[in-house]
Amino acid sequence: MVLPVATVTIGLIAYYMKMVRTSLIEVLPSEFLNLARAKGASERRVTYRHALRVGLIPVITIIMLDLPTLISGAAVVENVFNWGGIGSLAVFSAQSRNYPVLLMIILIISAFVVVANFLADLLYTIVDPRVKIHRKSVLRR
Repeated sequence: MVLPVATVTIGLIAYYMKMVRTSLIEVLPSEFLNLARAKGASERRVTYRHALRVGLIPVITIIMLDLPTLISGAAVVENVFNWGGIGSLAVFSAQSRNYPVLLMIILIISAFVVVANFLADLLYTIVDPRVKIHRKSVLRR
C-alpha cells in the first residue's frame, strides 16, 4: 500500500508546497502583518499564525479540487500495482460498455466533488477569520 500511495502523492506534495510558498510570498508584505510585527509578535508567530492562515486559502482550494481527481484518476497506478479500485473499474466498464456501472462511478465522483467543495468552504471559515457564513443571506436565496 505504501508504493501506490507514494506514487500518487509525491508529485502533488511538491506542487502543494510550491503553492504555499507562492501564496506566502504574496501575503508576507501585507500591512496587517506589519501591524502584528509592530505590536511585538515574533517573526515565527507572524508567519505561522497570521500569514499562513491567509495564504492557505488557495492551497485548500487546489487540494479539495484534486481529491476527486486522486480517486478517479488513479487508474494507471491501480493497473501498475495490480490494485483494484474505482479507476480501474471505470476503465474496465468503459471497455466492456457496461454503462450502468460507468454512470454510477461518474455519479459517485460527482458527489465527491460536491462534498469536497463544501468541505473547502467550511475549511475557509476555520482557517481565515475574515471569511464568515451568514445564515440569513443563505436562507433568503
